[in-house]
Amino acid sequence: MRYEGTVYRPPGEWKSYLLQVTVGCSHNACTFCGMYKDKRYRVRPLEEIFEDIALARAAYGDVKRVFLCDGDAVAMDTEELLAVLDRLYETFPSLERVNAYAGPGSTLRKTEEELAALRRAGLVRLYLGVESGSDAVLRAVRKGMDAGGRAAHSSGGLRSVDHGAHRSGRTGGGLPGPRPGHGGPDQRHETPSPLRPDLPPRAGDGAG
Repeated sequence: MRYEGTVYRPPGEWKSYLLQVTVGCSHNACTFCGMYKDKRYRVRPLEEIFEDIALARAAYGDVKRVFLCDGDAVAMDTEELLAVLDRLYETFPSLERVNAYAGPGSTLRKTEEELAALRRAGLVRLYLGVESGSDAVLRAVRKGMDAGGRAAHSSGGLRSVDHGAHRSGRTGGGLPGPRPGHGGPDQRHETPSPLRPDLPPRAGDGAG
């Protein structure tokens, strides 16, 4: 298959066909993350993505699971992402689910209608980064949002769940450790109480 740079996936996606629909991460500034540093974020043209799907069909035959790489596939234009999902389910009759990472901004920019349409089209699980509930920690690690924005990101994940999507949260234990002014452990690991991932949170899942 054709990939640009190193591709990453959550541990639970080890059986999935990895389809690179975006290159890199749309934020790509977090100090705790060494992924995608060799890439400039961009969305791949649909023609290239469709070519890769055809190549995968020829190489692998039918597949049951697909994971959309890279770090923020949800940032794609919704109509283009729907076209990718349609092509995948058309090409692989046994396909059961398509999963992806979901970055903060991209999740929040999707409307209720867009999230519902993506779920109906077969986008099943979104991997969300939780990291921390402390503004100081989030600033220190250059997350690109404060705790309120992070909570909104989590709420965006909950909105996707309202439309049938599953979610897996990634925590950032120890970010950036017990340093003065970074809040106590309760604040560092505070998350909105309704955010209960379908899969146990794992360090290093790579969600944005």
